[in-house]
Amino acid sequence: MILPTERALWTGAVLSLVGVFGFWISGALDLLLAADAILLLLIWLDAARAVSPTAPALGVARDAPAALSVGRGGEVTYRWTNRSSRAARLRVREVRPEILGGPEPPRAVTVAAHGEARETLPLVAVRRGRARLEAAPAPLAFIIDSAGPWGLGVRRAWKPLPWEITVYPASASARLRAVGAARRRDPGLWSVRRLGEGRLFESLREWVPGDDVRHVDWKATARRGKVIARQFQSEQRQHVMLVLDTGRLLTAE
Repeated sequence: MILPTERALWTGAVLSLVGVFGFWISGALDLLLAADAILLLLIWLDAARAVSPTAPALGVARDAPAALSVGRGGEVTYRWTNRSSRAARLRVREVRPEILGGPEPPRAVTVAAHGEARETLPLVAVRRGRARLEAAPAPLAFIIDSAGPWGLGVRRAWKPLPWEITVYPASASARLRAVGAARRRDPGLWSVRRLGEGRLFESLREWVPGDDVRHVDWKATARRGKVIARQFQSEQRQHVMLVLDTGRLLTAE
């Protein structure tokens, strides 16, 4: 597909002013038609001289992580190669899978003749799932506009680039909850003792009606001549192990 560039549109807008003089100058409209025809010819010739986006001489390869988690960013690297004798001035727009945010904003890429170019872009997953396409359909690819040397015409085409990536659920919220629990457990340099029904010995006190008889310390009772009971505090430093299944069934919707 051949399309005009912004420069060509501005040129056409300036040429349209010639038609205004058609009210006073004979032949101004004929001159306008001739100028428009020449402009269209130049646009076509310029686009024809551009590097074809679908030609084997222009290639692109992607280096992306095999797996991500929701909300955690990564990086994806693209390597553009141009084996033709003309420089490739490209304006590319990638349509990524929906789990990676879908269509991306367009960006400019210039690849020298018989050269290559690299670009590294952020990669953020928006929801969990799996994108595994051996042959990407036309909508899931690069939309490439290859501009000619005069900057008047571009050749637009699709260039498929399959994706294969797995996105797991976010794990940051669990880590934040664990940090909050640790702060509540140890709010400073000194430990906070909480009395309760635990089994960590805290102190001795005089027995009162209603206390469990099993908590009576008979040795302390014999020494002091009155009934003494043990007082306990709740356990706060027990290790809890959380096992997370990261198998393929966890990625299902």
